[in-house]
Amino acid sequence: MKNICKMALLVITFLHVIKLFMPVNLELLTFFTALLFMLGLFMQKKGFRTITLIFFALGISILVYYKLPFPLWISSLTSMTNIIAIIVVMQLFAIPIEVGHYSDTIEYWLKKLFKKESSLYLFAMLVTNLFSSFLLFGTVPVMVSLFNKALKNNVRDHQRFFATAIMRGYALVLFWAPGAVIMLLVMQVTHVSWSQLFLPGLLLSIIGLLTSYGLEHFSGLNKSIVTKPLPETSSVAQNAPKQTAHIILVVIALLVLISLFEAFSIGSATGRILLAGLLVSTIWIVLFFQKCRTQERFKSLLERWHYTGDRFFSLFYCSWTVCRSRRS
Repeated sequence: MKNICKMALLVITFLHVIKLFMPVNLELLTFFTALLFMLGLFMQKKGFRTITLIFFALGISILVYYKLPFPLWISSLTSMTNIIAIIVVMQLFAIPIEVGHYSDTIEYWLKKLFKKESSLYLFAMLVTNLFSSFLLFGTVPVMVSLFNKALKNNVRDHQRFFATAIMRGYALVLFWAPGAVIMLLVMQVTHVSWSQLFLPGLLLSIIGLLTSYGLEHFSGLNKSIVTKPLPETSSVAQNAPKQTAHIILVVIALLVLISLFEAFSIGSATGRILLAGLLVSTIWIVLFFQKCRTQERFKSLLERWHYTGDRFFSLFYCSWTVCRSRRS
C-alpha cells in the first residue's frame, strides 16, 4: 500500500512538471489524487484520520449545500496537488545532504566558532532556517542527524536547547521560503507573486530569530561550552568551507531561478517553485552521485527519502476542498 502511495506521488509530481509546458489529462490527475487520498487515509494514525474526515465532511457539506456542479468537485480535489508536487521535489535535497556528509561540516563549525550556549543557539536556529527553505518537512530528521550528537556532548539540558532551536528556526522560515506550504497557500489564493512576499517575510523571520536569541541569552543560555576543535589538517576541516559554500549556493540558486522564471513569466507562481526546485535538486544529486561508493548505497539513500505525503496529504486535500468550496 505504501509503495502504491509513493507511485501516486511520483505520477502527480510528473504530471505537474509536464503541465508547465503542455496540458495534462485531468482525469488521470484526478485518478491518482483520489488513489493517494484513499490509501493515505488508511495509513494515517487515528488522530490525523479523525481530523481528515472532519475536513472531508465539511468540504462535501459545502459542495452539496451550494449545489455546486461536479466539475468543481473534481477541481477541488486536484487544486492542491501542485503543492504536493513541490513538497515531493523539495525532499530530493535530502539525498545530497546525506551523500555529502554535511553533518560533519556543521559539527566542525560548531566546535570551531562557538564558545557560549547563546551563540550556539543562534547558529542552530540559523542553520535550521536555512535548511528549511528547501528541505521543508525533511528538515527535522536532517537537523537531528546534524546537531544531536554535538549538542548532547557539549550543552547542558540539550533536549530543551535542541527542541526550541529547531522549532523556532523551522517556524520562522514559513515567512519567506518559496516552498513553504503557508506561503504557497497565500500565493495560490491571493495570486500575489513570491517576490512581493519575500522581503517583508525575510525581515519578519530575522526579527523573530534575533528576538529568540535575546530571550534565551538573557534567561540563562550564556554559559560557556567546552569543545575540542577538530585538527585543521583533518579532511572534515579542509572540506568545511567548500561544503558551506555548497549550501549557500543551493539556496541562492533556488531563489535566483524562481526570480528569473517570474521575470520571464514562465509557469504559474507555484509552477516556478516546482521547476526551480527540480532543476537545482537534480543537478546537486547528479554531482554527488559519484560520491556513492556503490549503487546499493545510493539505493539505500533513496529508500530513506521520506514521502511524507502518503500520511498527511489527504488532510491537505480535505482542507483545500473546504477552501475551494467556500470560495466558490
